[in-house]
Amino acid sequence: MQSTPVQVLKYLSERKIEHGEYHKDAMAGNFILATVPDSRWGWTTTNCLIIFQFDNNDRLMRTDVSEDHEGP
Repeated sequence: MQSTPVQVLKYLSERKIEHGEYHKDAMAGNFILATVPDSRWGWTTTNCLIIFQFDNNDRLMRTDVSEDHEGP
């Protein structure tokens, strides 16, 4: 924790993890969204979504991980 957005973006890029830019938003907060392709089960694909949340001083304060299922 306490990493800067630059450090998190570098970490994600070095590991070739798909991610967006650093967003500063008064309503949604400050965050970076990353996606890790996981696996395919029949017709469904499961991806891991990671949200890196930063405080007002641009320091990592929280990481949320969830699954995203695509398919019929």
